[in-house]
Amino acid sequence: MKRSMTILLTAALSLCLCACGGGNVPADTQATAPASEAPLATAPPATPAPTETPAPTEAPEDPEAWYQKGLAAYEGEDYAAAAEWFRKAAEADHAMAQSYLGSCFRLGLGVGQDYAAALAWFERSAGQNCAAGQNNLGFCYENGLGVAQDFSRAVELYGLAAEQGYARAQNNLGACYLTGRGVERDDAAALALLEQAAAQGDPMAYYNLGQCLEKGRGCEKDEAKAAEWYQKALDAGREMDEGGRIRALYYLGMLYLDGRGVAQDTDAAVELIRRSAEEGFAKAQYQMGLLCEAGQGVEQDLDEAQRWFRLAAEQDYAAAKDRLKA
Repeated sequence: MKRSMTILLTAALSLCLCACGGGNVPADTQATAPASEAPLATAPPATPAPTETPAPTEAPEDPEAWYQKGLAAYEGEDYAAAAEWFRKAAEADHAMAQSYLGSCFRLGLGVGQDYAAALAWFERSAGQNCAAGQNNLGFCYENGLGVAQDFSRAVELYGLAAEQGYARAQNNLGACYLTGRGVERDDAAALALLEQAAAQGDPMAYYNLGQCLEKGRGCEKDEAKAAEWYQKALDAGREMDEGGRIRALYYLGMLYLDGRGVAQDTDAAVELIRRSAEEGFAKAQYQMGLLCEAGQGVEQDLDEAQRWFRLAAEQDYAAAKDRLKA
């Protein structure tokens, strides 16, 4: 699946959080923040390996069957066929098809990217009390996609979906409580929501729980358990959104670098941090600059250090800008 985007947050950190649509529905995707430090608040749906799916042909008037055909095509990355099937079912008021079609428009999968169209389909889905539609609509409000940014409205919509047990919404709402976006900050409430989402297998919740445990947010600080959650997030593979994955790489790498919660392993640390940096995470790029400058775990190379600092500075990472001025 083409890489899902990221926007928000709902993505600067001393604490990087993540959230989004997901599970059995198109999560609102990678969004929440650029690959710098901003906390994420949504993550993209995972996409299984591609399979060939025939384009829609005449079928009986059965919106559920059309939706299932669209789902098979979507999971096989045949997005053009998926969008056609979802549209047929969505126009027949199938709530889940409306949510998926909205995601196709939001991500530009099988159709031209169109936030206004995405918003309209999410609204129709949410209007039928569909948790996926509510979550995805909340993502639009959180990130200002097709509508004015409104954190309070995003929290309201995430709450409606979370009350129905929708894992990605529980994660997203938990991230909002951690950051205080649209709601008063409440670490205990955030932790409870993240644990509910993690219990249902939401990879973004794995990452966010790692953040809580590493920082002692809503719980006792436990870097060993934090490392376990970061690793579990990485083990989720395609189910983990890109924004959350590159952050998990970095934070796990830093634990190995410092020997916090795990046995110190400089080689493993450099590998993890480099992977995160190569995929665009500014904080990891800055750290790679420091490692190259000091010759820690890598051969000392001041030119390479400057290259990493420049990459981080291009993403407006303040520490990297200061390093270049020194």
